Amino acid sequence: MERVVAWVQQIPDRVVPSVVPASVAVPVRNSYVDQALIDKLEAAQAGTKWNLKKLLQLLRELNENYASENVYACHALLRAILDHVPPIFGQPNFGSVASQYRPRSSDKKYSENLEKFRLQADDAMHRQVREREDILQFDDLPLRAWVNRLVDEVIAILESDAPSA
Repeated sequence: MERVVAWVQQIPDRVVPSVVPASVAVPVRNSYVDQALIDKLEAAQAGTKWNLKKLLQLLRELNENYASENVYACHALLRAILDHVPPIFGQPNFGSVASQYRPRSSDKKYSENLEKFRLQADDAMHRQVREREDILQFDDLPLRAWVNRLVDEVIAILESDAPSA
């Protein structure tokens, strides 16, 4: 027993950080939506008829949950954001937002991909408990660039609708 205790006590001395391969290192996740875009959206609040408080809070919570790697919360928040913004685009739902862009434009492809993500988000929120493990992973979230582009487009619409000074 003493030999085991002595061996266990030596373990920290034997662990060498440099032998851990870089591919095993856990990436640091800071924010999903660019903070500068959130700041611009907040600044746009003063010049628009839309109340952006809920959208801003959804974006902040998305970033917090992204940093904490809460995969189901991120899915739910993204779905909520996609359901929340269509009136700013003058549309009743996100599918209509995606279809309003010129064919073959990057924005159209991004929006169509976000619309397809809605099915996955529905699955994350509504799939009931089962005997097998869920296969949903953190890396299944849509690309950050797609969501950042959506937020940037919202800002552009709000700025273009703002009254001239």
